[in-house]
This record gives sequence, structure tokens and C-alpha cells, in this order.
Amino acid sequence: MQSFKYLSTLQIILRETTRPLAYFAIFCSFILLLSCNKLVDVDAPITSTNATLVYNNDATAIATLNSIYTKLSQQGIGSGITSISLFSGLSADELKVFDDVTDPNFLSFYQNSLTANISGNGDFWTNIYSSYIFQTNAIIEGLTSSRELTPTVKNQLMGEALFLRAFFYFYLVNLYGDVPLVLSTDYKVNSQLSRSKKTDVYNQITNDLKDAQSLLSDTYLDGTLLNKSEERISPNKWVATALLARVYLYNSDWNNAEIESSKIIENISLYDTVPLEEVFLINNKECIWQLQSVSSFVTNTSEAMLFMLPETGPNADPYKVYLSNNIVNSFEQGDKRFKLWTDSVVTNNVTYYFPTKYKIKDPETTPSERSVIFRLSEQYLIRSESRASLGNLSGSLSDINIIRNRAGLPSLSLSSKNEILESILHERQVELFTEWGHRWLDLKRLNLANHVLAPIKGNNWQTTDQLYPIPMNEIIKNTQLQGHQNPGY
Repeated sequence: MQSFKYLSTLQIILRETTRPLAYFAIFCSFILLLSCNKLVDVDAPITSTNATLVYNNDATAIATLNSIYTKLSQQGIGSGITSISLFSGLSADELKVFDDVTDPNFLSFYQNSLTANISGNGDFWTNIYSSYIFQTNAIIEGLTSSRELTPTVKNQLMGEALFLRAFFYFYLVNLYGDVPLVLSTDYKVNSQLSRSKKTDVYNQITNDLKDAQSLLSDTYLDGTLLNKSEERISPNKWVATALLARVYLYNSDWNNAEIESSKIIENISLYDTVPLEEVFLINNKECIWQLQSVSSFVTNTSEAMLFMLPETGPNADPYKVYLSNNIVNSFEQGDKRFKLWTDSVVTNNVTYYFPTKYKIKDPETTPSERSVIFRLSEQYLIRSESRASLGNLSGSLSDINIIRNRAGLPSLSLSSKNEILESILHERQVELFTEWGHRWLDLKRLNLANHVLAPIKGNNWQTTDQLYPIPMNEIIKNTQLQGHQNPGY
């Protein structure tokens, strides 16, 4: 088969290559080639049983996981799953599109006018299934059959793969509702899977995360997965715990959400809040998981490249978006987050606000910032919401006030559960804005999307807009999806 040819060539090259960086780059290119195959294609993906040779060596097995992180980084905020921060911000009430923009992807999310013909940027369904879930399933299968890897390395890799699969499914189920639950690389089976109930998908996510917790290291590891590291770029046990706490929150399992978030909050040797100016810097103690830039052009973050407006303000390209008045007006007087995490420019007597959580735009600047995927403040807000829902109002206020006090705001002394929950939602809005879709997902899980978005979006808003459409090309490939498009499309 063709893939055997690629594998044989790879092995020859690797035998002749002694420099670690070259070794890694060559192998990642090979893995990315294999991972381009569609998970739900009718045609067989380009794979080979000889690919199991990959899992007979620690270095090559590690490279399979690294290739996923590499692709996440390379996609940046403009495409793939990492663009959730951008496109869901447009779907919600965080971002606006500049008047001169004609890009249909930006406009369809902002105007809530998506159709099933969506492709490219914003097609999270195809991107996640084809690029990521296929590869994580292949890695899990390869690791399961491997007998040659160092046990600690194998456990760490398996834990990372299970975590990643849960991470990808978390976003699929929240963006699309019921989705096919694909747990193997058997294309004949996968191409005919029907949509699994959302509860079943969440059960699989939870099981994967619990297994990941038991396998992953308590500390951050270096590239060999054998030694401790200061770099917070490789998922560990606490990264899986952070997502598990969020999953429990989303499913109203308040008790377990409090338990899991507390595990991280109480691990003060590894995690703590930091001043607002340091939250998005490399390896700060608030960060639970960061994404390292591997681009030769974007040495810091793609968020800064997209969001930070020039003095001339937004334009048709590339500075297409800016903060909505809704988020700008949500900050309380004296909130330091408004001062430190936003900025503005005035053009033609119009003031445009934009996010400045990430501030380094110069592509040649020494890396000092990294894209943050999970951080400690979310865990405080998860625990605060869980405690309030359980009736522990004083404990809930204690957690929310930690976040407020850091922002220079006075402590709350509320006595009503509903008032506290409203305050938590407000804190999530101004603390987590433009980060990984938190606002969009919060409005949906709390059944507030219609209430909040209908007045803002006007006639563009329909209740069915809360779920994105399954791409038509995916429905055509899989007969089990035909007739099961999300309502409204």
C-alpha cells in the first residue's frame, strides 16, 4: 500500500538522521500526512498495519502526540478547532464584524446565518473528526497493541490521547448536540455511524477523562516524558481534571464539579492566581495548559495578531473584528480587567474596543506569551457555581471574591442564591471573554441564549441557531446522518 512506501522511506530517513529536531520534524510531517484522511470517508483511509512500528519506539510514539499539538498551534485562531474563540465569539455577544468585511465565514457566524454548506474555516465537525479524533483513535489503538514502549511513557501517551479525545468531543457535543461516537479507526463502521445521544457522548468523555487521570503524570514533563519540566505545554493529570470539572458543571453534577475543581485549587504548589498582567505569560502559575507556538512567523500568539487593532482601526482584512458594546459595557467601574485586557482606537470619530489579553504582535519578538486553554480562574468559577447550586453560599462567595478582588473590585456579600449565580455568570463573562467559546457555551447551557441574543441579533436570531449545522458533505458521505440534520438547517 502507498502508506507502506511512506513508512519505509521514513524509516530510512530516520536511521540516517541523528539530530533530534530534524528527527521530530520529519516524523511529524509523516504523521500529519496520515492524519489528513477523512474519518467518515467511504473510501479506505491511507493507513497500514506496518504503522504499528511507530509504537515500538518511545521517540516515534511521542511524535504522534506531538503532531496533534503542532497542528493545533499551526491552525492558530483563524482555522480549525482553535478558531472556536473567534467564531463562537461572533455567534454570541462578544465580537462584531467590521462593516466592510465580506468574508462569508465571519458574516455567517456573526449574523447567525450559517448553512449546511459551510466549509473551511468554521467547519468544526469535519475538522475535529478528520484531523483529530481519527488520529487520537489511531494512537490509542497503536498504544494498546504496543509491547515495546517504556511503561511510564506508554501510560503518559495513552493518558494524553484519552484526554485529547475527550477534549475534542466536548466541543463537538456542545457545538452540534448529538454526534456520532467514533472510537475506532474502522472506516467501514465509522462511515455509517448514527448520532449518539448527548448523554452517551458525555459518558464517554467522562470515562476517558477518568482513565486519563489515572495514567497522566502529576507534574509537567519534558519531551522525553521521563523528566519534570517547567513548561506547561504537555497535558498532565490536572489538565484532565480541569476538563472533568467543567464537564460535571455542564451536566449539573455540582458535587463532582466541586470535588474536581477543588483538587486543582488546593494544589497550591503547582497552581495559584497571578496578577492580571501575568495571566497569559509563558509558564505562569495560573496556567493549567498552554499551547506552544511552533510557527516561524507567529512567535507568540495568533490571538494578538488577529485581535489587536492598529491605530487605523478595523478593516476588511485582516483586522475584521472588534469587541461588541455588550461586553464593553459589562465591566464594572474600576474593573482592572477592562484596563489591562482591552484597549481602543478612534477612527472617523468611532471608538473601537479590542481584546489585549495577548499583547505581543511583532513576529520576531522573543516568545513571552502562549495561548491559554485552561487556567485556574475558571476552576474558581466552576467551584463557586457548584457551591452556590449546592446551597453553600458563603463558600461560593469566597471563590468568586478571589476573582473579583484580583480585578480590583470589592467583595460581594449577597444572601440570595439566584443573585450569586447571576454574579458568577457576570464574572465568567468579563473574566473569560474571547477564550475558547466560554460565553457562547454558557448562554446555551444556562438556557439564556434566546433571552440575551434575541434583542442583540434581532431578526437574524432563531432559537435553532444554538446548534451549528452538520456540513452537507458529511451528510452525503454517511447515510445514517441523512434526515438527521440539526433543526433550522
